[in-house]
Amino acid sequence: MQPGRRRGCDDGIPSRLWCGQRLAADDARAAGRRVCGNESKRTSSNLSGPIVMPKFANVVTIEVAPGRRDQVVTELTAHKARLKDEPGTLQFEVLLPQDDDTKIFAFEMYRDATAFEVHLNGPSLAQLRVEIAGMVMKLHGVRCAVLDLRLLPDRDNPTTAGGPP
Repeated sequence: MQPGRRRGCDDGIPSRLWCGQRLAADDARAAGRRVCGNESKRTSSNLSGPIVMPKFANVVTIEVAPGRRDQVVTELTAHKARLKDEPGTLQFEVLLPQDDDTKIFAFEMYRDATAFEVHLNGPSLAQLRVEIAGMVMKLHGVRCAVLDLRLLPDRDNPTTAGGPP
Protein backbone atom coordinates (compact mmCIF):
# COMPACT_ATOMS: atom_id res chain seq x y z
CA MET A 1 0.00 0.00 0.00
CA GLN A 2 1.29 3.49 -0.85
CA PRO A 3 1.99 6.02 1.91
CA GLY A 4 -1.03 8.21 2.64
CA ARG A 5 -3.49 5.64 1.27
CA ARG A 6 -5.98 3.53 3.15
CA ARG A 7 -7.29 0.13 2.21
CA GLY A 8 -10.32 0.18 -0.08
CA CYS A 9 -9.49 3.42 -1.89
CA ASP A 10 -8.94 2.60 -5.54
CA ASP A 11 -9.53 5.99 -7.10
CA GLY A 12 -5.92 7.17 -6.94
CA ILE A 13 -6.70 9.93 -4.45
CA PRO A 14 -5.29 9.64 -0.93
CA SER A 15 -8.29 8.89 1.24
CA ARG A 16 -7.43 11.50 3.82
CA LEU A 17 -7.80 14.13 1.10
CA TRP A 18 -10.83 12.56 -0.56
CA CYS A 19 -12.74 11.89 2.62
CA GLY A 20 -12.01 15.11 4.44
CA GLN A 21 -11.17 13.10 7.54
CA ARG A 22 -7.46 13.89 7.67
CA LEU A 23 -7.09 13.90 11.46
CA ALA A 24 -10.33 12.17 12.42
CA ALA A 25 -9.55 8.93 10.57
CA ASP A 26 -8.41 7.00 13.64
CA ASP A 27 -11.41 8.23 15.65
CA ALA A 28 -13.78 7.20 12.87
CA ARG A 29 -12.19 3.76 12.61
CA ALA A 30 -12.40 3.32 16.39
CA ALA A 31 -16.09 4.27 16.27
CA GLY A 32 -16.75 1.54 13.72
CA ARG A 33 -17.16 3.78 10.68
CA ARG A 34 -15.33 3.30 7.43
CA VAL A 35 -12.62 5.86 6.98
CA CYS A 36 -12.94 6.13 3.23
CA GLY A 37 -16.10 8.08 2.34
CA ASN A 38 -16.18 6.92 -1.29
CA GLU A 39 -17.16 3.40 -0.32
CA SER A 40 -20.83 2.71 0.21
CA LYS A 41 -20.80 -0.98 1.22
CA ARG A 42 -21.33 -1.92 4.83
CA THR A 43 -19.06 -4.50 6.39
CA SER A 44 -19.19 -6.33 9.67
CA SER A 45 -16.81 -3.72 11.10
CA ASN A 46 -19.20 -0.82 10.57
CA LEU A 47 -22.74 -2.19 10.72
CA SER A 48 -23.46 -0.33 13.93
CA GLY A 49 -22.07 3.05 12.86
CA PRO A 50 -23.10 5.50 10.18
CA ILE A 51 -21.37 5.58 6.83
CA VAL A 52 -19.86 8.97 6.11
CA MET A 53 -20.32 9.87 2.43
CA PRO A 54 -18.70 13.02 1.11
CA LYS A 55 -20.51 15.45 -1.11
CA PHE A 56 -18.99 15.82 -4.54
CA ALA A 57 -18.41 19.07 -6.41
CA ASN A 58 -17.36 19.94 -9.92
CA VAL A 59 -15.94 23.34 -10.80
CA VAL A 60 -16.12 23.96 -14.54
CA THR A 61 -14.39 26.59 -16.64
CA ILE A 62 -16.17 27.23 -19.93
CA GLU A 63 -14.38 29.25 -22.59
CA VAL A 64 -16.90 30.64 -25.07
CA ALA A 65 -16.52 32.03 -28.56
CA PRO A 66 -16.33 35.84 -28.66
CA GLY A 67 -19.77 37.41 -28.40
CA ARG A 68 -21.49 34.14 -27.39
CA ARG A 69 -21.36 34.35 -23.59
CA ASP A 70 -24.92 35.64 -23.15
CA GLN A 71 -26.32 32.81 -25.28
CA VAL A 72 -24.39 30.18 -23.33
CA VAL A 73 -25.54 31.73 -20.04
CA THR A 74 -29.17 31.51 -21.25
CA GLU A 75 -28.71 27.79 -21.99
CA LEU A 76 -26.97 27.17 -18.66
CA THR A 77 -29.86 28.89 -16.86
CA ALA A 78 -32.34 26.56 -18.58
CA HIS A 79 -30.11 23.61 -17.67
CA LYS A 80 -30.10 24.74 -14.03
CA ALA A 81 -33.92 24.82 -14.00
CA ARG A 82 -34.05 21.25 -15.34
CA LEU A 83 -31.70 20.03 -12.61
CA LYS A 84 -34.37 20.54 -9.94
CA ASP A 85 -35.79 17.20 -11.06
CA GLU A 86 -32.44 15.40 -11.09
CA PRO A 87 -31.97 13.29 -7.95
CA GLY A 88 -28.64 13.80 -6.23
CA THR A 89 -27.95 17.22 -7.73
CA LEU A 90 -27.81 19.60 -4.77
CA GLN A 91 -26.64 22.87 -6.32
CA PHE A 92 -25.76 24.38 -9.68
CA GLU A 93 -24.46 27.94 -9.95
CA VAL A 94 -23.32 29.97 -12.95
CA LEU A 95 -20.53 32.47 -12.22
CA LEU A 96 -19.43 35.25 -14.56
CA PRO A 97 -15.95 36.73 -14.13
CA GLN A 98 -16.07 40.51 -14.26
CA ASP A 99 -12.82 40.88 -16.18
CA ASP A 100 -13.19 38.26 -18.94
CA ASP A 101 -16.28 38.03 -21.16
CA THR A 102 -15.04 34.85 -22.85
CA LYS A 103 -15.28 32.73 -19.69
CA ILE A 104 -18.06 31.27 -17.58
CA PHE A 105 -17.61 29.23 -14.44
CA ALA A 106 -20.09 26.66 -13.17
CA PHE A 107 -20.16 25.29 -9.63
CA GLU A 108 -21.97 22.00 -9.26
CA MET A 109 -22.64 20.11 -6.02
CA TYR A 110 -23.84 16.51 -5.85
CA ARG A 111 -24.84 14.16 -3.06
CA ASP A 112 -21.86 11.96 -3.98
CA ALA A 113 -19.72 10.85 -6.92
CA THR A 114 -22.40 8.40 -8.05
CA ALA A 115 -24.94 11.23 -8.39
CA PHE A 116 -22.40 13.13 -10.48
CA GLU A 117 -22.02 10.14 -12.81
CA VAL A 118 -25.82 9.98 -13.17
CA HIS A 119 -25.78 13.69 -14.06
CA LEU A 120 -23.03 13.17 -16.66
CA ASN A 121 -25.15 10.57 -18.43
CA GLY A 122 -28.50 12.30 -17.89
CA PRO A 123 -30.86 13.92 -20.37
CA SER A 124 -30.37 17.53 -19.22
CA LEU A 125 -26.63 17.53 -19.83
CA ALA A 126 -27.13 15.79 -23.18
CA GLN A 127 -29.58 18.55 -24.14
CA LEU A 128 -27.18 21.27 -22.96
CA ARG A 129 -24.36 19.82 -25.06
CA VAL A 130 -26.55 20.11 -28.17
CA GLU A 131 -27.70 23.63 -27.28
CA ILE A 132 -24.20 25.05 -26.77
CA ALA A 133 -22.48 23.21 -29.63
CA GLY A 134 -20.32 25.60 -31.63
CA MET A 135 -20.42 28.28 -28.92
CA VAL A 136 -17.98 26.67 -26.50
CA MET A 137 -14.31 26.69 -27.41
CA LYS A 138 -13.02 24.79 -24.39
CA LEU A 139 -14.52 23.19 -21.30
CA HIS A 140 -12.52 22.03 -18.28
CA GLY A 141 -13.90 20.55 -15.08
CA VAL A 142 -12.15 19.98 -11.77
CA ARG A 143 -13.70 17.26 -9.65
CA CYS A 144 -13.55 17.98 -5.93
CA ALA A 145 -14.38 16.29 -2.67
CA VAL A 146 -16.23 18.63 -0.33
CA LEU A 147 -14.62 18.98 3.05
CA ASP A 148 -17.09 18.34 5.85
CA LEU A 149 -15.76 20.46 8.70
CA ARG A 150 -17.87 18.50 11.18
CA LEU A 151 -15.52 15.54 10.64
CA LEU A 152 -12.36 17.44 11.50
CA PRO A 153 -11.23 17.63 15.09
CA ASP A 154 -11.80 20.77 17.07
CA ARG A 155 -8.33 22.26 17.59
CA ASP A 156 -9.53 23.93 20.80
CA ASN A 157 -10.70 20.61 22.25
CA PRO A 158 -7.75 18.39 23.25
CA THR A 159 -9.92 15.25 23.24
CA THR A 160 -10.49 15.60 19.48
CA ALA A 161 -7.30 17.40 18.48
CA GLY A 162 -5.23 14.27 18.98
CA GLY A 163 -2.90 15.63 21.63
CA PRO A 164 -2.59 16.96 25.14
CA PRO A 165 -3.80 20.45 26.00
